[in-house]
Amino acid sequence: MFSRYRGFSYLPPFFVMAVTFYQEWEDDHLVVLYEEKKLLERWGDEYRAYLNEVPRWIPNLKNLHKAKEDGVNWIDALRSEVPSLLVILFGIFIFAIKEILSPLVE
Repeated sequence: MFSRYRGFSYLPPFFVMAVTFYQEWEDDHLVVLYEEKKLLERWGDEYRAYLNEVPRWIPNLKNLHKAKEDGVNWIDALRSEVPSLLVILFGIFIFAIKEILSPLVE
């Protein structure tokens, strides 16, 4: 994947960011088009109705008040993030141990 970016180190950073953004957007767009085609074949008019209600890229905020009425259970939301936080803390722990032990090894 990264081999297509090999010569970019000689280009201005903004140009590299713009080209990378475009390539990623194009890849995502092609995947979305393929998936939508397959889902239309499988679900037909039901999926077509869903496509008409839900925007593809930019969220529709007109129904946001409905979500706010139901509220968010923050305890459940935080509880679902515990594994991610543990992985992050483990990574920080490993880097801290490395920094502590590296002078002893030299």
